[in-house]
Formats: sequence, C-alpha cells, structure tokens
Amino acid sequence: MITITTRDDVRLPGSSTARFVGDGPDNLQMLCIHASPTIIQEFVTPPRTW
Repeated sequence: MITITTRDDVRLPGSSTARFVGDGPDNLQMLCIHASPTIIQEFVTPPRTW
C-alpha cells in the first residue's frame, strides 16, 4: 500500500489490479487517462485487502 496526497501522480501498467480508497469523509476525486479510446474495467470480487 502507498499513500498519496493532493496533486500526486500515480501511473500503473494496463494489466494492474488497483484499489483507491479515500482516508477522510470527503469523496475521492480522480482523473483517469487511458491510452485506449475504450476503458476496459473489471471489478475484483471480493475486494482485495491491502
């Protein structure tokens, strides 16, 4: 697990499994940029525990 703060940049390979969780009462806000014109997403069930 890593901790990031406002304006941090996180880059992951396309085949990575990731989970993003906010640590406070506010909504987590993210901007996702994908190389593909189509986002291919799979939900991990049950969620991984970090």
